[in-house]
Amino acid sequence: MRQTAAGLARAIDAALSRRDLVEARVLADAGLRLPRRTPALAEALARFHLAHGRPESALRMLSDLPRPGASTRHLRAVALLALDRTIEARMELLHAAGPEAPAESRLLAALLAWEAGDHDEAASLARSVERGPWAPLAEVILTALHVSAGDLEAAEAPAARLHALAALPGLRQVIRLFLASLGLRRTHEVPDADPVQVSELSDELAAAPALLARLVDESRRTQDRSAARLLRCVLIARIAAEPERSDLIVALADLTDLLDGPVIASEVTRRGLADHPLSATLRLLDEQFRRRVENVETDAPDGATIEAGAATHLRKIAA
Repeated sequence: MRQTAAGLARAIDAALSRRDLVEARVLADAGLRLPRRTPALAEALARFHLAHGRPESALRMLSDLPRPGASTRHLRAVALLALDRTIEARMELLHAAGPEAPAESRLLAALLAWEAGDHDEAASLARSVERGPWAPLAEVILTALHVSAGDLEAAEAPAARLHALAALPGLRQVIRLFLASLGLRRTHEVPDADPVQVSELSDELAAAPALLARLVDESRRTQDRSAARLLRCVLIARIAAEPERSDLIVALADLTDLLDGPVIASEVTRRGLADHPLSATLRLLDEQFRRRVENVETDAPDGATIEAGAATHLRKIAA
């Protein structure tokens, strides 16, 4: 039975990594029928529920594990954050974010410490991730922490390391935009991305939604059309991977307004509302686009109505 559970856990994770949610569902149903579940299977089932936007179900999968390890606590923290239970999520990560904890747990704990105003703790946790695939995000956190404290000189060191860590050309472009949004670097014209580059960027930014939101907002603020084209391609790729996220459609509509105007942008919001009819942000944005189309003689400057809606929403995510 244990071997069967272990095999199912690996198969569920493999299906999720391929974004094959149909196969993952079949395998998850088989796992749910087992009378006993190993910790690995419980975690795989939790990841399946999180991928489908069901954090409550993910928590139920993890609730009966007697001695939860760091990976289990990390998953519980992610599910609790999805339910806006931030304090409980941080408590989970206090247990999971030790020196031997996964890098993603330490970085998530750093972000929550930053949100709680504990900048020293946030910086300490971010510095603990010195190498590996999560190192660029650690440098992003350190750079932004210094900037938020008004210490631009201290921010230059992690910013320089961030440049050095950016192996992918597309990631270098995103990092330049991020640093420019903090006032540390001048933006340069970003060429259109090829499909492979967009796919790589989409995967890089999947774990950092706040960074993506900040870059979208910065493109709007600077009217950087080249960066907006790149980010729009990345958003389209992310929406295909995570169709349940209405915030991605809000960001896509915002960039489409910059690039093509409110008529085309309103098509994005209308299609988004077909899939997310309860999204108040999408509905507000759609109404704003419609008013601008119907009332072209309005004296308000271009984008003023967006500031009250989508851009504000994105800034809250990135804050």
